[in-house]
Amino acid sequence: MKKFRFAALILTLLVFAQPSASLAAGTSFEPNWPANWLDALKIDWKPVDDPQMRETCVGYFNKFAESFRPKALDQWLTWVNFVERFSMNGVRFGGTYDPVNRRIWSVCTRSLPEEYHVGNLHHEFSSILFYNNQKLFDRARWIALTEGGEGAYLKSDKDRGFEQAEGALKSDELDPRLYARGFLTPYNTVSVEEDFNRYAEYVFARPEMLARIGAEHQRVHGKIEYVKAFYRRLGLIR
Repeated sequence: MKKFRFAALILTLLVFAQPSASLAAGTSFEPNWPANWLDALKIDWKPVDDPQMRETCVGYFNKFAESFRPKALDQWLTWVNFVERFSMNGVRFGGTYDPVNRRIWSVCTRSLPEEYHVGNLHHEFSSILFYNNQKLFDRARWIALTEGGEGAYLKSDKDRGFEQAEGALKSDELDPRLYARGFLTPYNTVSVEEDFNRYAEYVFARPEMLARIGAEHQRVHGKIEYVKAFYRRLGLIR
């Protein structure tokens, strides 16, 4: 299956809108892009117009939310904004996020399967958790599970600008040659964040397949267990 999520979009502006006053996870079909994004970026998008498809998108959100303890999601997520497609400065994305307002924008289209859509929500949500819990994230432990350590990644998490990220050029297809090094796909090698994103996506959206890989590769198993431990510490899962 050909995927078009080039990379989770991170803006070094980090000039996000002001934090929302309330937290209660929900869905919307109006993107409501932050005003400062619209000032800085050229954003093209197409709405999800079909009522039946909108119901399907909400179903994907519900499937995503089922991974977590009741109401635990509300602490970390306010809105998921679904669009049929969007691009920023001419680069197409499958999803992006705002870590301050704890919002996700996710492409929702009938041309991609449920597994993709649910995984995409987990992918973007993990970035919100990653950025809001830097002190809790045990980077040294994660790096210890990566062959080559920090040097195995193409970019540091601080070296991020609004540009076509390295992830845009990296395949997100599983690559068995990388498993022994602690990676699942070339996309994982972009940065610690992308590595964590991809693991979170697979832990929740493709658990059986990932467990089989982890059973044969110690580094992969270690990262699977760390993702679960991180989510448990946040009270999201049991």
